[in-house]
Amino acid sequence: MQKPRRVSIVILFIFFLSCKEQDSNDYKNLPHILNGQIPSLTEDMFLNLMVDSSNLPNNCNYIVQTKGEDTLNIIEFDDKKRMIFKSYRQFVFGNWNGKYLTMIEGHIYENNILKKTYYLHSNCGFKFYKYFYKNKKISNIKEYELNLRDEVNTNPYDYINHISNINQLIKFTEKIGLDKKSKQISETKREYLKSIVQEYFKRKKTDTFSFSNTFLFDNETKNLIYTKYPNQLLRYNSKNKLSSKISKEIYQEDYYTTKFENIQNSLLVTTLYNGKPFMYRVFKNKNVIYLKNIRNSDSTNFEERKFELDDNNFPKRVIIKDFDKKDTINLTTRYLKNYK
Repeated sequence: MQKPRRVSIVILFIFFLSCKEQDSNDYKNLPHILNGQIPSLTEDMFLNLMVDSSNLPNNCNYIVQTKGEDTLNIIEFDDKKRMIFKSYRQFVFGNWNGKYLTMIEGHIYENNILKKTYYLHSNCGFKFYKYFYKNKKISNIKEYELNLRDEVNTNPYDYINHISNINQLIKFTEKIGLDKKSKQISETKREYLKSIVQEYFKRKKTDTFSFSNTFLFDNETKNLIYTKYPNQLLRYNSKNKLSSKISKEIYQEDYYTTKFENIQNSLLVTTLYNGKPFMYRVFKNKNVIYLKNIRNSDSTNFEERKFELDDNNFPKRVIIKDFDKKDTINLTTRYLKNYK
């Protein structure tokens, strides 16, 4: 059977309008690394707190979110409201070593420029990303990795769960020699055009770069509206919020189609595979307030999640429906000046 032709009408149209490079301000919301690689850029991990820093209360440098006695999210901000640390824990099962996976990221700024991102994973190991700039824009991203053990699916680095802020993270990376002992495992380069950013990827230094991703930007607002990966699509308005003013927009890529629609001052994102819906998401700002995953072709097998938000637009309660089962998860979120 012949594979369907790739359809990227919007991207191709804008691509041929111009190949002139733009100022870095023309690329708002462009992630520093590809969505899905670290928790703060991954929307679909359960109870992973996504943060719009404009919602932070005054004098808040930490957000700490718990479920009962278990801490799920710790997020630290600097005085410019930039996220510099995030710890996210995801429950696996009771007999799992530590019960939770722990994922930690830390962002290092020098002279107001992001220079490095550390990423620790309790089951997979430790890595970091270094950013290189040209004309004040990220031109290359090099990925480095350090594996201390060969164990698989034993959560061997559960001990990282004690790290709760950026200073503790930096001390830990120095102690294990993460910067000195890690080996480069990939490199990504970016090409900036008028309304798109193209990414090219290679594993080995001797390899040739090959195309990997496209970011599409709105001509008028300069905000990111589309990436090649359909599960990571976002649509922003001029105030850097997920837009609720879209009447209807459709983007198509390979077997996937993603639709954006305005529903009662929120954004409905519908993802279809081969023409059949398999995921619905409703956003209010950057937060998902409704999610539905469809598992079969006639839509009878699905999981549904409804999120209730607090006054700062962060989740405080999740109602889950899966088949005939229903569960409610209550979350406690603290907004702190200092933490530990």
